[in-house]
Amino acid sequence: MEELERKLGNSLLRKDFDLTIDSIIDMARELSLKENDEGTLFKDSLKRYQQDLGNNTHLSFVEYLYFSQLILLFKKFKLYEKLGYKNRSEFENNMSKLKDIRNIVAHPIRSLVTDRESLTSLWKGIEKINELNAKLKETI
Repeated sequence: MEELERKLGNSLLRKDFDLTIDSIIDMARELSLKENDEGTLFKDSLKRYQQDLGNNTHLSFVEYLYFSQLILLFKKFKLYEKLGYKNRSEFENNMSKLKDIRNIVAHPIRSLVTDRESLTSLWKGIEKINELNAKLKETI
């Protein structure tokens, strides 16, 4: 999952996506103005990025973003189409399954599989991980 997250972040900077790091930071600033969880996350990412720049640490801003922020940026810039998703709805549906799996793996406080339904859900999530990984490989 970590590798997939890294690929997703790196793909934001692909030349054929026509984005610059400045346009990504500008969008992050815009989103940080929202009074919700997304806004809070973007404020935090921008703050950590600026602190590191002040400490002469020069990493790409994308490295400060969480999975949910990467997904939101893909939606805002409509990059899901370039990954081969038919529309925003298909992308959101697939990404919600990935976010669920990512959160379970990142915060393992309960069992992944508790019954047949959770096993089916896990399997579908793994399929979506493989699907996104293939799409990222195809478009890189």
